Formats: sequence, structure tokens, C-alpha cells
Amino acid sequence: MRERFYPSHVRAAMYEEFLHLQQGSSSVVEYHKPFLELVHFARMLIPTELAKVEKFVAGLNYEARKALTVSKPRTLKEAYLSATDLYRVQQLQRGSFEFAKKRNEGSGSHSFKKSRQDFRARPAPSSPQGSARAESGAQERTFACKRCGKDHVGKDYQGHAL
Repeated sequence: MRERFYPSHVRAAMYEEFLHLQQGSSSVVEYHKPFLELVHFARMLIPTELAKVEKFVAGLNYEARKALTVSKPRTLKEAYLSATDLYRVQQLQRGSFEFAKKRNEGSGSHSFKKSRQDFRARPAPSSPQGSARAESGAQERTFACKRCGKDHVGKDYQGHAL
């Protein structure tokens, strides 16, 4: 019946489109719709349900493809439902990240994070002992404690020797 209503050049174009069909930036639902429309033009390429599943999964984005490869759906419907569930969870996750990011940006200068420069290596404070060490060639470096921000020369924040 397709041969009667679709000229051969249209069928060939649909077949080619199906071969290169990918989810890209579209949702799973937006990818599934043309997949179902074009799968009819590639019956020789995908003769079985398992072949349909493999082609559908191969066209999904990396994270969805990875998840579905592990779950091994047996039907196209199972693959589609798993992919839509995963896509929904990813969207919720992205939304919560965006919400947290906006909330942190709104807090302004009340950030609890220390700047990176607070934790960079600092030269040891000069002292009579320090100059004797420098003369002998043994120069000691100190680092700001990541926990309290103070210098603990040769010791960690609990007083243990390094």
C-alpha cells in the first residue's frame, strides 16, 4: 500500500531520514513521534521488535542510552516509557539545580564559601628561626588551614605533626 501512495523517491527520503534520526535537544516525546512515523519506511532495516528497540535507544541522548542499555527493555513501549521517565527526572534535577543557583546568587555577600586565595600557599612568617632556616637551605612553607583558615606551621589543625 505504501508503494501505491508514496513515490519511490519519497520512500527513499523517509528511509534516509530514519537512518539519521537522533533525539538531539528535543524531548523523548518529540523524538518518539517521528520515530513511529518513519519506522514504517524501514521495515527491511528493522524487521523485529528488538531491532526497533535497539534503533530507538541508539538515537537517544547519551544518559538515556546508558540507562536503557542497563535496563534492557524488550519492547519499544518499554523503552519509550523508561526514556520518558528518565527525561522527566532529568528535567526535575535541572530545575532544582537552577533554583539552587538562583538562590545562591540572591544571597549576595552572605556566602559561606571562602575564596580560593585564602587557601593558597603562603610564605612562613619571618622570625629569627626562619632566617636561620633560610641560611641552612631548609625553607618551610605553610598553608592556610582549610578548616579554620589559620596557619599551622608543620602541624594540622588538630596539632598533629605533618
